[in-house]
Amino acid sequence: MHLIQHPSPALDDGVVSLRGLDEDDIPAVVAACQDPEIPRWTVVPTPYTERDARAWIESHDLLRITGNAMPMAIIDSATRLLAGSCGLHELDWRSHKGEIGYWVVREMRGLGTATRAVRLLSRWALLELGLARLELFADVNNEASQRVALNAGFVREGVLRSARAIKGERHDMVLFSLVSADLGVVHVPRDDDD
Repeated sequence: MHLIQHPSPALDDGVVSLRGLDEDDIPAVVAACQDPEIPRWTVVPTPYTERDARAWIESHDLLRITGNAMPMAIIDSATRLLAGSCGLHELDWRSHKGEIGYWVVREMRGLGTATRAVRLLSRWALLELGLARLELFADVNNEASQRVALNAGFVREGVLRSARAIKGERHDMVLFSLVSADLGVVHVPRDDDD
Protein backbone atom coordinates (compact mmCIF):
# COMPACT_ATOMS: atom_id res chain seq x y z
CA MET A 1 0.00 0.00 0.00
CA HIS A 2 1.33 3.44 -0.94
CA LEU A 3 -0.27 6.31 0.94
CA ILE A 4 -0.41 9.39 -1.27
CA GLN A 5 -0.17 12.69 0.58
CA HIS A 6 -1.51 15.83 -1.04
CA PRO A 7 1.32 17.93 -2.46
CA SER A 8 2.93 20.30 0.01
CA PRO A 9 3.25 23.07 -0.83
CA ALA A 10 0.09 23.04 -2.94
CA LEU A 11 0.55 22.85 -6.70
CA ASP A 12 0.00 26.36 -8.04
CA ASP A 13 1.32 28.20 -11.09
CA GLY A 14 -0.35 31.54 -10.32
CA VAL A 15 -3.19 30.85 -12.81
CA VAL A 16 -4.49 27.52 -11.53
CA SER A 17 -3.95 25.53 -8.37
CA LEU A 18 -4.75 21.96 -7.42
CA ARG A 19 -6.24 20.81 -4.13
CA GLY A 20 -8.30 17.95 -2.78
CA LEU A 21 -12.05 18.07 -3.32
CA ASP A 22 -14.40 18.21 -0.35
CA GLU A 23 -18.09 18.40 0.49
CA ASP A 24 -18.19 22.14 -0.26
CA ASP A 25 -17.35 21.33 -3.90
CA ILE A 26 -20.40 19.13 -4.45
CA PRO A 27 -22.68 21.86 -5.92
CA ALA A 28 -19.96 23.06 -8.32
CA VAL A 29 -19.14 19.50 -9.43
CA VAL A 30 -22.82 18.73 -10.04
CA ALA A 31 -23.26 21.95 -12.03
CA ALA A 32 -20.13 21.30 -14.12
CA CYS A 33 -21.14 17.73 -14.95
CA GLN A 34 -24.46 18.86 -16.43
CA ASP A 35 -22.43 20.01 -19.46
CA PRO A 36 -22.84 17.17 -22.00
CA GLU A 37 -19.21 17.51 -23.14
CA ILE A 38 -17.88 16.15 -19.82
CA PRO A 39 -19.76 12.82 -19.84
CA ARG A 40 -19.31 12.58 -23.62
CA TRP A 41 -15.56 12.02 -23.27
CA THR A 42 -15.32 10.55 -19.76
CA VAL A 43 -16.87 7.92 -17.52
CA VAL A 44 -18.84 10.63 -15.66
CA PRO A 45 -22.41 9.28 -15.41
CA THR A 46 -25.39 10.82 -17.21
CA PRO A 47 -27.51 12.19 -15.67
CA TYR A 48 -25.14 13.41 -12.96
CA THR A 49 -26.65 13.95 -9.53
CA GLU A 50 -25.66 15.25 -6.12
CA ARG A 51 -25.50 11.61 -5.00
CA ASP A 52 -22.91 10.91 -7.74
CA ALA A 53 -20.77 13.87 -6.70
CA ARG A 54 -21.00 13.01 -3.00
CA ALA A 55 -20.05 9.36 -3.57
CA TRP A 56 -17.14 10.35 -5.83
CA ILE A 57 -15.75 12.92 -3.39
CA GLU A 58 -16.24 10.63 -0.39
CA SER A 59 -14.16 7.95 -2.15
CA HIS A 60 -11.10 10.19 -2.48
CA ASP A 61 -9.53 9.64 0.94
CA LEU A 62 -9.66 5.86 0.58
CA LEU A 63 -8.23 6.08 -2.93
CA ARG A 64 -5.29 8.16 -1.64
CA ILE A 65 -4.74 6.02 1.48
CA THR A 66 -4.60 2.83 -0.59
CA GLY A 67 -2.43 4.44 -3.25
CA ASN A 68 -4.91 3.77 -6.05
CA ALA A 69 -5.70 7.31 -7.18
CA MET A 70 -5.58 10.99 -6.28
CA PRO A 71 -8.38 13.11 -7.78
CA MET A 72 -7.94 16.85 -7.29
CA ALA A 73 -9.86 20.04 -7.92
CA ILE A 74 -8.55 22.55 -10.44
CA ILE A 75 -9.07 26.00 -8.93
CA ASP A 76 -8.97 29.26 -10.87
CA SER A 77 -6.43 31.35 -8.95
CA ALA A 78 -8.19 34.65 -9.80
CA THR A 79 -11.73 33.70 -8.80
CA ARG A 80 -11.03 30.76 -6.43
CA LEU A 81 -13.85 28.89 -8.23
CA LEU A 82 -13.79 25.26 -9.32
CA ALA A 83 -12.42 25.12 -12.87
CA GLY A 84 -12.39 21.34 -13.22
CA SER A 85 -10.76 18.18 -11.96
CA CYS A 86 -7.37 16.64 -12.67
CA GLY A 87 -6.22 13.44 -11.08
CA LEU A 88 -3.97 10.43 -11.06
CA HIS A 89 -5.55 7.00 -11.35
CA GLU A 90 -4.75 3.41 -12.37
CA LEU A 91 -1.57 3.68 -10.31
CA ASP A 92 0.72 0.67 -10.67
CA TRP A 93 3.45 0.92 -8.05
CA ARG A 94 5.35 -2.15 -9.26
CA SER A 95 5.78 -0.56 -12.69
CA HIS A 96 5.95 3.00 -11.31
CA LYS A 97 3.30 4.26 -13.67
CA GLY A 98 -0.16 5.71 -13.66
CA GLU A 99 -2.71 7.60 -15.72
CA ILE A 100 -3.74 11.20 -15.61
CA GLY A 101 -7.21 12.38 -16.45
CA TYR A 102 -9.10 15.66 -16.35
CA TRP A 103 -12.20 17.63 -17.19
CA VAL A 104 -12.73 21.37 -17.25
CA VAL A 105 -15.86 23.47 -16.83
CA ARG A 106 -17.19 24.99 -20.02
CA GLU A 107 -16.25 28.57 -19.06
CA MET A 108 -12.59 27.67 -18.57
CA ARG A 109 -12.04 25.70 -21.79
CA GLY A 110 -9.70 27.09 -24.40
CA LEU A 111 -7.78 29.13 -21.82
CA GLY A 112 -5.01 26.62 -21.09
CA THR A 113 -6.64 25.52 -17.82
CA ALA A 114 -6.38 21.78 -18.48
CA THR A 115 -2.85 22.08 -19.85
CA ARG A 116 -1.69 23.97 -16.77
CA ALA A 117 -3.31 21.47 -14.40
CA VAL A 118 -1.94 18.44 -16.26
CA ARG A 119 1.52 20.01 -16.35
CA LEU A 120 1.46 20.74 -12.59
CA LEU A 121 0.20 17.31 -11.53
CA SER A 122 2.27 15.25 -13.97
CA ARG A 123 5.53 16.91 -13.02
CA TRP A 124 4.77 16.47 -9.32
CA ALA A 125 3.90 12.79 -9.91
CA LEU A 126 7.17 12.14 -11.76
CA LEU A 127 9.50 14.30 -9.68
CA GLU A 128 8.03 13.98 -6.18
CA LEU A 129 5.74 10.96 -6.07
CA GLY A 130 8.34 8.74 -7.73
CA LEU A 131 6.47 7.56 -10.80
CA ALA A 132 8.54 6.81 -13.90
CA ARG A 133 5.75 6.97 -16.50
CA LEU A 134 2.41 8.70 -16.86
CA GLU A 135 -0.11 7.80 -19.51
CA LEU A 136 -2.88 9.97 -20.85
CA PHE A 137 -5.66 8.59 -23.02
CA ALA A 138 -7.75 10.80 -25.30
CA ASP A 139 -10.58 9.67 -27.56
CA VAL A 140 -9.48 9.73 -31.21
CA ASN A 141 -12.25 12.27 -31.89
CA ASN A 142 -11.42 14.53 -28.93
CA GLU A 143 -8.97 16.91 -30.58
CA ALA A 144 -9.05 19.38 -27.69
CA SER A 145 -7.91 16.71 -25.22
CA GLN A 146 -5.16 15.62 -27.60
CA ARG A 147 -3.93 19.24 -27.78
CA VAL A 148 -3.87 19.37 -23.97
CA ALA A 149 -1.66 16.29 -23.87
CA LEU A 150 0.81 17.68 -26.40
CA ASN A 151 0.84 21.16 -24.85
CA ALA A 152 1.55 19.61 -21.44
CA GLY A 153 4.63 17.88 -22.87
CA PHE A 154 3.26 14.38 -23.41
CA VAL A 155 4.41 12.35 -26.41
CA ARG A 156 1.89 10.72 -28.75
CA GLU A 157 2.57 6.98 -28.89
CA GLY A 158 -0.28 5.75 -31.07
CA VAL A 159 -3.89 4.65 -31.29
CA LEU A 160 -5.23 1.79 -29.19
CA ARG A 161 -8.23 0.32 -30.96
CA SER A 162 -11.36 -0.33 -28.90
CA ALA A 163 -9.37 0.55 -25.78
CA ARG A 164 -12.06 2.02 -23.52
CA ALA A 165 -15.70 1.43 -22.78
CA ILE A 166 -17.57 4.69 -22.27
CA LYS A 167 -21.33 4.61 -21.78
CA GLY A 168 -21.51 1.07 -23.13
CA GLU A 169 -19.62 1.78 -26.35
CA ARG A 170 -16.04 0.88 -27.26
CA HIS A 171 -13.77 3.80 -28.20
CA ASP A 172 -10.42 4.02 -29.94
CA MET A 173 -8.03 6.02 -27.78
CA VAL A 174 -4.84 7.91 -28.52
CA LEU A 175 -2.15 7.01 -26.00
CA PHE A 176 0.21 9.75 -24.83
CA SER A 177 3.00 9.39 -22.28
CA LEU A 178 5.33 11.49 -20.20
CA VAL A 179 8.31 9.78 -18.60
CA SER A 180 10.78 11.02 -16.03
CA ALA A 181 13.52 11.14 -18.70
CA ASP A 182 11.41 13.72 -20.58
CA LEU A 183 12.02 15.98 -17.60
CA GLY A 184 15.74 15.20 -17.52
CA VAL A 185 15.39 12.91 -14.52
CA VAL A 186 16.53 9.31 -14.24
CA HIS A 187 13.97 7.29 -12.32
CA VAL A 188 15.49 5.59 -9.30
CA PRO A 189 13.18 3.23 -7.39
CA ARG A 190 12.73 4.18 -3.73
CA ASP A 191 13.59 1.85 -0.86
CA ASP A 192 9.90 1.28 -0.07
CA ASP A 193 9.12 0.21 -3.66
CA ASP A 194 8.10 -3.41 -4.18
